[in-house]
Amino acid sequence: MANVKMPEDDTADFISKKVDYMVQAIRGSLGDDAKSQFGKLSSDAERFAFLWDQTSTHDVIVLEPEFSGKSADKARTHREKVQNYMYVLVYHT
Repeated sequence: MANVKMPEDDTADFISKKVDYMVQAIRGSLGDDAKSQFGKLSSDAERFAFLWDQTSTHDVIVLEPEFSGKSADKARTHREKVQNYMYVLVYHT
Protein backbone atom coordinates (compact mmCIF):
# COMPACT_ATOMS: atom_id res chain seq x y z
CA MET A 1 0.00 0.00 0.00
CA ALA A 2 2.96 2.30 -0.33
CA ASN A 3 2.31 5.57 -2.15
CA VAL A 4 -1.47 5.24 -1.77
CA LYS A 5 -3.09 8.44 -0.54
CA MET A 6 -6.49 8.14 1.08
CA PRO A 7 -8.75 10.95 2.27
CA GLU A 8 -8.43 11.41 6.05
CA ASP A 9 -12.17 10.70 6.53
CA ASP A 10 -11.87 7.24 5.02
CA THR A 11 -8.60 6.24 6.68
CA ALA A 12 -10.09 5.22 10.04
CA ASP A 13 -12.88 3.21 8.39
CA PHE A 14 -10.39 1.55 6.02
CA ILE A 15 -8.08 0.54 8.88
CA SER A 16 -10.99 -0.68 10.99
CA LYS A 17 -12.19 -2.99 8.21
CA LYS A 18 -8.67 -4.34 7.65
CA VAL A 19 -8.15 -4.97 11.38
CA ASP A 20 -11.45 -6.88 11.57
CA TYR A 21 -10.42 -9.00 8.57
CA MET A 22 -6.95 -9.67 9.98
CA VAL A 23 -8.28 -10.65 13.42
CA GLN A 24 -10.68 -13.14 11.84
CA ALA A 25 -7.97 -14.57 9.59
CA ILE A 26 -5.28 -15.15 12.23
CA ARG A 27 -7.37 -15.64 15.37
CA GLY A 28 -6.00 -19.15 16.03
CA SER A 29 -2.43 -18.29 15.07
CA LEU A 30 -1.69 -15.82 17.88
CA GLY A 31 -0.10 -17.06 21.10
CA ASP A 32 -1.31 -16.04 24.55
CA ASP A 33 1.42 -13.39 24.89
CA ALA A 34 0.50 -11.83 21.53
CA LYS A 35 -3.20 -11.88 22.43
CA SER A 36 -2.41 -10.11 25.70
CA GLN A 37 -0.35 -7.44 23.91
CA PHE A 38 -3.08 -7.01 21.29
CA GLY A 39 -5.70 -6.46 24.00
CA LYS A 40 -3.68 -3.58 25.45
CA LEU A 41 -3.61 -1.60 22.19
CA SER A 42 -5.94 1.39 22.11
CA SER A 43 -6.40 2.31 18.43
CA ASP A 44 -7.13 0.44 15.23
CA ALA A 45 -3.97 1.85 13.68
CA GLU A 46 -1.88 0.32 16.49
CA ARG A 47 -3.77 -2.97 16.17
CA PHE A 48 -3.20 -3.05 12.42
CA ALA A 49 0.54 -2.35 12.82
CA PHE A 50 0.82 -5.02 15.54
CA LEU A 51 -0.96 -7.66 13.47
CA TRP A 52 1.01 -6.77 10.35
CA ASP A 53 4.26 -7.36 12.24
CA GLN A 54 3.21 -10.88 13.20
CA THR A 55 4.74 -13.61 11.05
CA SER A 56 1.52 -15.62 11.11
CA THR A 57 -0.33 -12.73 9.45
CA HIS A 58 1.69 -13.13 6.27
CA ASP A 59 1.25 -16.90 6.31
CA VAL A 60 -2.54 -16.73 6.55
CA ILE A 61 -3.75 -13.60 4.81
CA VAL A 62 -4.20 -13.45 1.06
CA LEU A 63 -4.52 -9.93 -0.29
CA GLU A 64 -7.06 -9.63 -3.06
CA PRO A 65 -6.39 -7.12 -5.81
CA GLU A 66 -8.66 -4.09 -5.62
CA PHE A 67 -8.88 -3.58 -9.35
CA SER A 68 -10.35 -5.42 -12.27
CA GLY A 69 -8.04 -6.47 -15.04
CA LYS A 70 -8.37 -5.57 -18.65
CA SER A 71 -11.13 -7.20 -20.61
CA ALA A 72 -10.76 -7.93 -24.31
CA ASP A 73 -14.55 -7.91 -24.73
CA LYS A 74 -14.97 -4.50 -23.09
CA ALA A 75 -12.08 -3.09 -25.10
CA ARG A 76 -13.55 -4.41 -28.38
CA THR A 77 -17.03 -3.09 -27.55
CA HIS A 78 -15.67 0.33 -26.64
CA ARG A 79 -13.50 0.46 -29.78
CA GLU A 80 -16.49 -0.43 -31.98
CA LYS A 81 -18.62 2.29 -30.38
CA VAL A 82 -15.90 4.88 -30.95
CA GLN A 83 -15.40 3.75 -34.54
CA ASN A 84 -19.14 3.97 -35.23
CA TYR A 85 -19.29 7.41 -33.65
CA MET A 86 -16.32 8.61 -35.72
CA TYR A 87 -17.82 7.14 -38.90
CA VAL A 88 -21.07 9.01 -38.33
CA LEU A 89 -19.21 12.18 -37.39
CA VAL A 90 -16.91 12.14 -40.44
CA TYR A 91 -19.18 10.79 -43.19
CA HIS A 92 -22.64 11.94 -42.16
CA THR A 93 -22.17 15.52 -41.08
